[in-house]
Amino acid sequence: MKGCLAFPPFLLETGEMKKICKYCKRRGQEFRPNDIVRDFCPDALFVAYPYALALLYGAEGECQKGRVHLRCPHPQGIVMEVRRVHCRPLWLRLLKRLFDWVVARVLYPVDWEDWHIRVRVLENRGACPANYVPGTTYWLNVRRTDELCPAAFHGIYPFVLADHGAGAEERSIPRRLHCPDHEGIIYNLQWLADPPISS
Repeated sequence: MKGCLAFPPFLLETGEMKKICKYCKRRGQEFRPNDIVRDFCPDALFVAYPYALALLYGAEGECQKGRVHLRCPHPQGIVMEVRRVHCRPLWLRLLKRLFDWVVARVLYPVDWEDWHIRVRVLENRGACPANYVPGTTYWLNVRRTDELCPAAFHGIYPFVLADHGAGAEERSIPRRLHCPDHEGIIYNLQWLADPPISS
């Protein structure tokens, strides 16, 4: 993880599962610090995620133009733009809209992705620990299963931050954390004393 904090090694593992999702399909799936968010600062993404989710589902109001500008939590960190971008060419979007309309009349409505969400660095205010430069881009993960689900990340990250600031004794107690989906997954968070040995 590129960010303000260097985390000691931890393991986030899928535990109880009431249902599978497109990110976590089996019990015992493991995520390490670099699997939580790849290629972007988790602190900045934590700030951006609610807006990214709103834009993904066509929010109005503050996100009316399909984008919003935000600052990361670091006082001299980055300014970023969260923007929705069409994920298909116009002709395919029109064909999909017709298909969706027909399927909704005959069977049931289908929920397919119409957008990609781009987080782009607009400005570095001089002290970004990850040294991001204007133009650095992160695409919100809506497909990759080797990275934690963005909703699960947003729900779990505050606990990871709190545990990171706690003493070694508190971190030695394993945590059970639920993803935001009420029928979703319970993750087991375990802080490791030493990095695991790869076999």
